[in-house]
Amino acid sequence: MTLFIRPVVDAAQFANTYVYKAFADRALDVYGKWLPLNPSPKLAAIVASIITDGHIQRKKDGRYTYVGYFSDEPQDLALFNGLLGMVFNENGCIKKWGFRVNGRSTASIVCNAAMVRVLSLCGAPLGDKITTKFPVPIWIKNGSLEIKRAFLRRSFSCEGSIYFSNYHRKWHISYAMYKWEDLKRDLLDYMGTIQKLLNEFGINSYVHCRRTHVRPKDDKAICGAQLRIRSKESILNFAENIGFDSFKKVQKLIVAVKDMTR
Repeated sequence: MTLFIRPVVDAAQFANTYVYKAFADRALDVYGKWLPLNPSPKLAAIVASIITDGHIQRKKDGRYTYVGYFSDEPQDLALFNGLLGMVFNENGCIKKWGFRVNGRSTASIVCNAAMVRVLSLCGAPLGDKITTKFPVPIWIKNGSLEIKRAFLRRSFSCEGSIYFSNYHRKWHISYAMYKWEDLKRDLLDYMGTIQKLLNEFGINSYVHCRRTHVRPKDDKAICGAQLRIRSKESILNFAENIGFDSFKKVQKLIVAVKDMTR
């Protein structure tokens, strides 16, 4: 029996992002080779990268401009470019892109409006993620374990951390996200989905809210939520089933596993 896999994006969905049919037809002539785009671990990793350390720029007039992924680690930028190459046969240009609030100025930038349209249909959020509602895409939530693993691995590689808590005398793995305070329910729903995905790999976690602060650039109240994994069994299961892409985090995870199993 062959399992039917529904595409994440097909040609009709892509064409519907254009106002004029002539423009849609022209774009399909060039980029129709991408479609239909089926669910895959590589696509899940791209979407996770954008949700965490990436950005899709869209102008006020609705035009799409670029997708960017920001990192201080050259190998991390190369990994993102590799994913784009395998899924879209396109690579970003690695360049300095100005100082950002997270302190990172080096990015892989792809100025391709068609790719941006496709990624937005895949569930990658547009614009300021702090003030935007978005869930974990349904094709990832309902995907294979490999798709879920790839999504979690990139998510934790980008926005996760691993550290030894002197107060609790144990290792922690954490993942944090921030939203406009009015979107607190959306934030908690998102983190709840991450918890459920982790549970499928035998990883228990808990979520707590962080203190609200005011963002200086627009005076918006921002709230945060942090997911923590701190039981020995769950951290060992994370190491075995998820892991990190970041070299620094991989080294810390190796130390943590040795510490907990000696």
